Amino acid sequence: MTSSLASVRASVGGRWKRIQKKHRPKVSRYYSRPLSPDDPDRSVNGFRFVEADHDNLARLKASFPKELSDRKRDILAQRIQDPSEDAWMILDEGDRLCGFACLAWDDHEVKLMQHTIRVRPHQALFMDDYVFKKHRRRGAQSAAVELRVGLAAAHGRTEGLVLVSTTNLGSISSYRKAGFQTCGRLIHFPTSKRTLEFWIPRPLRHG
Repeated sequence: MTSSLASVRASVGGRWKRIQKKHRPKVSRYYSRPLSPDDPDRSVNGFRFVEADHDNLARLKASFPKELSDRKRDILAQRIQDPSEDAWMILDEGDRLCGFACLAWDDHEVKLMQHTIRVRPHQALFMDDYVFKKHRRRGAQSAAVELRVGLAAAHGRTEGLVLVSTTNLGSISSYRKAGFQTCGRLIHFPTSKRTLEFWIPRPLRHG
């Protein structure tokens, strides 16, 4: 009887945690940094970019069939076709595919949050950072941030902007290391499908 009651409690408790997780607000932070024409755009610590196309996307899917889900692959395929966005594959010093990264040059819709991020004419939006598990802890993500800083500056943009979930500690670390500072917050309420956006005045911004 005791074990049966404990089992019921565990089941109810697990269900309640799943409900809480599903309806809990999703919090992300905006980070930004000035861009300079002197920023590198060729190679960083042996890592470099190759522009994404459908051939190397197929190669990426073949190399990482489980990690690169069909949804992620389809999103990258859309990035390749969209003239307001650019996508790159990350290569290491041995020309091995390590991951991918993107930039948006115009307003960008975050479909999961039903929210559009406004990208001003002087800004570039950093997004879709991903390094495959076997290539992590080698500096690939930090290099991908720095490479896009240079590419965005070469494109004539003077400010980089990124939105990162507060739970994504790896990306937060990489962007802070690259000089990005907190500049706002986005809170999404899944139950009501509402999203609130807050911006920090420039004199008050800090890391």
